[in-house]
Amino acid sequence: MVEQFEGLRDNIPYLHTNFIFGLDVDKGEEPITLTKEFMKRTPYVWPVLNIPVPFGGTPMHDDYAAAGRILPALPFCFYCAPYLTIIIKNYDPITYYEKLIELTAFPVTKDLQKRRIKSSSNWRVEMLNRIWAISSHTQIKLYQNILKQLQSDTQMRDFHEGKSKKLPDFYHQEYKRILGPYATTLSLQERTPDLTQLEPVVYH
Repeated sequence: MVEQFEGLRDNIPYLHTNFIFGLDVDKGEEPITLTKEFMKRTPYVWPVLNIPVPFGGTPMHDDYAAAGRILPALPFCFYCAPYLTIIIKNYDPITYYEKLIELTAFPVTKDLQKRRIKSSSNWRVEMLNRIWAISSHTQIKLYQNILKQLQSDTQMRDFHEGKSKKLPDFYHQEYKRILGPYATTLSLQERTPDLTQLEPVVYH
């Protein structure tokens, strides 16, 4: 894959790649080590780490729902980073967030930042990289906040491990923060998502 990006680099001034960390194929240190190695060998590529999200109507949703691995009480407004909506197969939630933070922080280390700046003479690309670096630091703080909750709150940990279906207080507060004055428009019962898959509409 590194060779493919080298070829693209000759014709495209700015390259961006997305990784999804936490899929069932991810296990142990190998995905962390390999992803870091890619980042080191391609400093001119901006990497973004994503959390797997089981959107309705996708094979991921069907598979995770069948296995009982979607957190059923989590409102749909949390189906985005930095929130985890599923039970990860090979990492407990604390370890998962620790590794997610580690991977997100790696491309904004001083060494990689310097190498990234040297890899391009285009000031627009440098500006984009600086913006992405600021965004990454913000994302890390959000992940750290959730990690802190998992480490200190048994209710939060049990929920993410599938031991409890009760929505933790942390998410009730986050819901109010995100929706602001509109948070009261839905009752607690109405916030609970209906994960039932609808039959596809067939047009004749």
